[in-house]
Amino acid sequence: MPPQPRTPKKSHTIQNYFTPLPTPSKTHHLRDGFDGEDENRADDLRLPASPWAPRSGVIYARTKIGEIKSGPGRITFTGRVANFRDVEKNPKQATAAKVLLRMTLTDETGAIDIKFWLTRPMMIRQVAKLGALATVHTTFVAALSTKEMESSAASYMVSISDTDAAANVEFLEDSDENYADYKSDESKGGELMPLKVFVESGSDVDDARLLVCIKWKGSRKFSEIPNAISGELELTDRSVPRKDGVGTAEKRDIGVFDDSMEATLTLWGSMTTSANSWEISKTILLLTAPCIRLWRNDVQLSLGPASLVGIDPIHRDAQWLRSYAQKLLRKPDLCQPFPYTEFDWSVGLFGDVRLKYTFADIDTYARNIEEFEHQVPGNQCIGYLNVVIVEINIATLHRRNMLLVGTCCGFPVFTNSSSAVCKKCDAPLPSIQPNPNILGRIADETGTIAGSNLIMSERAWLSFLGRSGQELAENTSSEVLRYFDDYFLFARMTLAFGWDPEVGKIAVWDVLAS
Repeated sequence: MPPQPRTPKKSHTIQNYFTPLPTPSKTHHLRDGFDGEDENRADDLRLPASPWAPRSGVIYARTKIGEIKSGPGRITFTGRVANFRDVEKNPKQATAAKVLLRMTLTDETGAIDIKFWLTRPMMIRQVAKLGALATVHTTFVAALSTKEMESSAASYMVSISDTDAAANVEFLEDSDENYADYKSDESKGGELMPLKVFVESGSDVDDARLLVCIKWKGSRKFSEIPNAISGELELTDRSVPRKDGVGTAEKRDIGVFDDSMEATLTLWGSMTTSANSWEISKTILLLTAPCIRLWRNDVQLSLGPASLVGIDPIHRDAQWLRSYAQKLLRKPDLCQPFPYTEFDWSVGLFGDVRLKYTFADIDTYARNIEEFEHQVPGNQCIGYLNVVIVEINIATLHRRNMLLVGTCCGFPVFTNSSSAVCKKCDAPLPSIQPNPNILGRIADETGTIAGSNLIMSERAWLSFLGRSGQELAENTSSEVLRYFDDYFLFARMTLAFGWDPEVGKIAVWDVLAS
């Protein structure tokens, strides 16, 4: 039998162990302009197919945050975000959480920490902000350790993942029905502290509470931190370097103030977007335990892990501060007519009961009108104020041609003459009176007030100056005016006055010698 031909041996290479890839076609297909990373990012922004809901037959007990205890149990509660920050994660698995959102929720009874693990972080970041309303469903509450409580305003903590079927965090939209729900009121917490007192000594007080209004909003300084989804740097022309030198962080400065002084509130990270909805001279912030830093002549406030922020709290002082901020936006009306008919001067000043007030008494009444409505007749303060002149500007205003003032076309017109014309319509001024800034500032033992916040009657000017405003401006020499400044400075006098919330200023009926 003839020998069979040998079959050549097949050489084994590494290509034999892998499935060959198909050769790419040279045909160019039209694309929509998005690459794979954009599609992944769109997946994170896409809402779930259906909103989260408890399983059928499962009941969650509704409770207040202050009544929560540690341990297992199905509970649900609602509060407002008083502090939050997000921590980027670099998971090895594609389905793992990419961001940890740490929040502090508060209501009128207490605070609790929330750890929300996010696999779709972009979707939540659009709604997570200070003051946002959130409802939490959970099956277990953990107690914070002693060390953790030192850097937190809460005693308990809840950890939830957005993939958990039995627990969830749902952010709610504000509406007219729930606008005032779960906000801090004046019956809870400690006493409010003026910003100036906090700067001077109150920073050593635990859980110090400040009530401030928004004065200005700075622009956001964006970051260069690697994106948790794409891994690319978000490059911008303005950024703030981190202290550890790794990357940069987002920062936004917010100007805040009260009736004592101004300061700068610095927001970091994703918290910067919370200020987008804040309105200047309208939004009120209740800051609890803020961090403070003095830099040159600027007072810088920031939010630490234990700090809390309340947006537009239900508080009478918040209403007063908002109205105070609105008044600062308006130009002072130096020619406000004297309210002769608003007060019963004969009964208040010359009746059987004559009251002596201080600036502190008027301030207390103005902030708490409802409490004194049955004690003060007609909701008005009518009586006497004993004050000292600490600033007088007669000679200065005369030199600037501003000793008298009138108004026309909505603008004040200053002059030293009894006859002047409007600079807008060239019509003669209907009335001219002494400039209220003649009295630069007056004070008593409890407070001080600027002369522009007084409405002086003709009788009061005549009693104070000894002559009319026109005679003072036209028939008085510069030497006599300088003598008036020296004579009235630190002089004590008694003001017969009236104050009404509708008038808004102290109306001085007469000036009496002390």
